[in-house]
Amino acid sequence: MKTIFKTILLMGIILGLGSCSIFSPKEKPKIPKTIFSNDKIENLEIKAELDIDMPDMSNSVNSTIQLVKKDSLLMDIFGPFSIHVAKLFSSEEEFIFYNIFQNELISGKPNKENFLRATNLNLSFDELIHLIRNEVPGNSEDYNLFSTDDKSNKTYLNSSQDDDIYITYDDKYNKLIKYEQKSKENEKLLSINYSNYNPINNFLMPSTIEIVFEKLGGSLKILVEEYKINEGFGTISFTKPKSAKEIKLD
Repeated sequence: MKTIFKTILLMGIILGLGSCSIFSPKEKPKIPKTIFSNDKIENLEIKAELDIDMPDMSNSVNSTIQLVKKDSLLMDIFGPFSIHVAKLFSSEEEFIFYNIFQNELISGKPNKENFLRATNLNLSFDELIHLIRNEVPGNSEDYNLFSTDDKSNKTYLNSSQDDDIYITYDDKYNKLIKYEQKSKENEKLLSINYSNYNPINNFLMPSTIEIVFEKLGGSLKILVEEYKINEGFGTISFTKPKSAKEIKLD
């Protein structure tokens, strides 16, 4: 059961280059600023099915994800017969994962180290928020043009961090295609693939997001059923149940 919860949480809760030409890493990218930060998105709600495929198990659950700007995230996870099984809350100060069945909390600072310990997801809160919003984490000046294919896709490299970050971007249609992490030794660590884009309230959003955990040999596919953009809720929060056992990572 713990394996299922941990695998579900790999959301935080969303491969090859083919024939391409290589460019000098000094060539600066020309990417629209909205791919790094789309300030027109205030609030975002996503209802989705999560298909889990790991070496030791496969499962499907449903989830609702709410984001308020880039400040906070609330994710509710439902099992068979819409049974509420888990919650994930994160702000810039703290993240909390609540296993409802076991009445157990995991909490800590929302940094990359703690997310990795709790979920096997090598992302910080800020990076996770951007990727759920269909944005590229980091600063545009850190990305250099790496390659282009025979279509309109361009791949950019950010080598300023501990791991190298590659993003593949559809220059013609202004779409994020893939986010990929590799070690400095060129070992694949994590890939996030975006596909099946649809217009939602004048925003182009992916209906399929596949997270590939390269080192674990598994994946999490997010099949979006509904987006709500700039509707409804204004703030989100989570109160820790007093009866729950809490495991603090800090």
